[in-house]
Amino acid sequence: MWAGNSSRVIALERIRYDVRSLGCGISISQCLIPFDYWADQADRMTPVWDEVLRTLTLGLYIRDPTTGAAFPD
Repeated sequence: MWAGNSSRVIALERIRYDVRSLGCGISISQCLIPFDYWADQADRMTPVWDEVLRTLTLGLYIRDPTTGAAFPD
């Protein structure tokens, strides 16, 4: 599940986007991912956010983060 918001930073006269995702996995696996960016960066940042959500996996034990080997292999 994710939610988004936009707000105006008056001191900088810019619009800021805030998006948050709460990932809930099997058992008690959870993560909160905040992602903030300026409105003029939306063309570049929206695909990044989409890719983070697309590739999010909870409850998978990574045996060796340097190689990406997961358990079970």
